[in-house]
Parts: sequence; C-alpha cells; structure tokens
Amino acid sequence: MSDIRDLFTLGIELEFAMQGNEDIYEEIVAWLKSRDIPVVAILEQETQLYDQWAVKKDGSIKAKEDNRISQPRIGVELVSPILVDIAGDPVSRQAWKGAASKVLTTLMERYILFVNKSTGFHVHIGVGAKILGLPGNLTLVDLKKIATGVYLFERRCFHSDGDHNYVKSIRKNGEFDDLATVEAISKIWSKRTIEHLVSLMNPPHTGVPDGEHRRHYYKVNFLSYFDKGTVEFHQHEGTVEQAVIFAWV
Repeated sequence: MSDIRDLFTLGIELEFAMQGNEDIYEEIVAWLKSRDIPVVAILEQETQLYDQWAVKKDGSIKAKEDNRISQPRIGVELVSPILVDIAGDPVSRQAWKGAASKVLTTLMERYILFVNKSTGFHVHIGVGAKILGLPGNLTLVDLKKIATGVYLFERRCFHSDGDHNYVKSIRKNGEFDDLATVEAISKIWSKRTIEHLVSLMNPPHTGVPDGEHRRHYYKVNFLSYFDKGTVEFHQHEGTVEQAVIFAWV
C-alpha cells in the first residue's frame, strides 16, 4: 500500500489551433468515442469535469490569424481527467501516459493540430483528490517548498520560450522585485497561511484594469489550489508532441 504522500495527481491541458468551425468540438468527441475514449465536449467555460477527457472552447487561442491553417480556423483545448502517478510505481506512470498517448495518437490520425504563440501546455500537480476518494492534499509546507523552487529556478526551468506566453514572472511580480534571494526566500517562509502565501506568489497584475482577474496568469499559478487543490505550471509553450509532454510532466 502506497503512502498517501507518494500519490500524486496530475492534470494536463493542451491548447492548439486547427481547421474547423463550431461543430468541430462534437466531431472530435465522436471520433475519440469511436475509439472507446471517455470524452465530452464542454462549451461553457465554467463547466468542469474530472473523470473523462474534455474538448473545450478557448477564446484565447489565435487561430484565425494562423495562415498555415486552411479556412475556417478554430482554437481547441484538450483537458485530461485527473491522472494518478504513484512515486516509485512504474505501472501507474505507464497507465496515465498510455491514456494520454492514445488520445493524442487518435486525434492526429484524423486531424492536423497546430501550435502557435497564443497556445500553451499547462500541467496541474496535486496530492490526492477528494472527488475521486483519494486521500491527501498539499500542505502549507508543501506549497512553500514549491514556491521556493519556483523562485530559485524560474530563470533556468521556467523560462518563456519566445513571446508566445502571456504569463508573468513570479520573480518580477512586485512582491520580490527588489529583494535579494535570501530576503525573497525568507519572505516565502514567513507566511503563516496558504492564503497569504498565494497572495505573495500571485498578486494582482499592475497597470491593467483587470489586474485581479489576471492573478492566475503567472508562470506558476498557486490560485489553482483553492478550486482544484493543485499548483498549475503555466509557462510551457504549446505542444502536441508526446515526447515533449511526457518529459515535462
């Protein structure tokens, strides 16, 4: 029996552009279902599912401007169900990789998928999942450790590959701007609550009217903890290459 601290949950979000119109979401779902893949089309942004793949609209994807794609053009987001990865257990890792590989392989048998500067590849990482009856959750100490790693290694590991990415640097978020590294780490570890830590890592953007709404748009999104129990790694450029996806996760 695995220790609950070894049971990680993952969520993968892939954004891409392709040829198609508003009917493409249901068409993709029908194709994937024909290969026995559990999937649903979600056309309302606030709807969330955790037990099957979801094909979603994404208005942030600039498909219409991508002249590599024949008309009509549309943006699509593919969201995984909650995936489980048990530390030291290659069977669990192969299970979720196999599921993701089947979806992508099946999609690309029929469609040509494009990524551009407006698309992203996001990964949610958590511990346990109440909705699946899996025990465990990220603690304040866990989040401080993640925050410390993000601050220390953002330039090396969490760089933006070009200007495709609209997410901001945490090191330059205003809370850390003028601090020495030791001072920044001390500030992270001084926080007594998860709420205060999240406010430090993802403060409102400045100089824009919707700065509070944009708090999610940092290279690492700690606000995801409150609605999903995860930390969301936001910064990778869009990709549909399986080797890249699995290496990053």
